[in-house]
Amino acid sequence: MENAKTQLWEGEEHVVDDALRFVASPGHSPGACVLTISSGGEKALLAGDLVHHPMQILDPAQRNTLDADGAMATRSRTRLLGWAVENSSTRPARVMGRRRGTNWKIRHVRRLARRSAGRAAG
Repeated sequence: MENAKTQLWEGEEHVVDDALRFVASPGHSPGACVLTISSGGEKALLAGDLVHHPMQILDPAQRNTLDADGAMATRSRTRLLGWAVENSSTRPARVMGRRRGTNWKIRHVRRLARRSAGRAAG
């Protein structure tokens, strides 16, 4: 792989640089991961297929029929949505719910994520 542009990694996370970090998110599909971004004091979680619907932010146990391992996907959603709340992440970017013809507003996703994190902790 002398000139390869692909970089394989194992374990819980792979740090690309100060701003980018891949985090394992098993459960939906084999080898699944999310990307966290840090820049200028702000953080974001690019959730990929880990979150398919805004209801999964309110209740991470809401399964996607395509989850390979539902229990593991729930644990990954709970852990990574918790990270998003703890780090005031702007939003899990995969959430594509519609409301009045526009993407969900960041404040609604934050509110749902905080509510979900509160339930997981209690």
